[in-house]
Amino acid sequence: MSNELKACPCGNIPKTLCIAGGDRDKYMHVYGDCCSEWEIEFRTGYAMLNDPELLVDATEAWNNASRPSKPKEEEPKTKIAEDDSMLLIAEGQLLGYYLSSCGTSIREVVDSMGLEKGEWDKLSGRVNLKDADREEIEEYFLAICDEVTK
Repeated sequence: MSNELKACPCGNIPKTLCIAGGDRDKYMHVYGDCCSEWEIEFRTGYAMLNDPELLVDATEAWNNASRPSKPKEEEPKTKIAEDDSMLLIAEGQLLGYYLSSCGTSIREVVDSMGLEKGEWDKLSGRVNLKDADREEIEEYFLAICDEVTK
């Protein structure tokens, strides 16, 4: 019998096989160390986990199991997912408009979002804001830093 393992449906060839079960279980499961997503049930003959024949049986079950015709591929982003992203953006814009119409300050908006300084640094160049609002946000984060260092 060959010790060579066949590829997993994830597309990788596992370096080792892992056996899940207890001593003297009638059935155990074997899965590869490549992804742990695909497992095969096999008969053990009530073997103990430290029995060398158990790995032989597990390898045989792994190699003889039927596999899908090709590895799982990541599904492409669908039109629905793109539409959902656009809906989230629109929702954020409408929420911002609502908060503004209620007289909520930019500082209160940033605080309610739980926005962190690193996130603001990434976002600041991508949003249209008045200079005064940008300064207020920067002051907000400076005040937080001052509180933390006290």
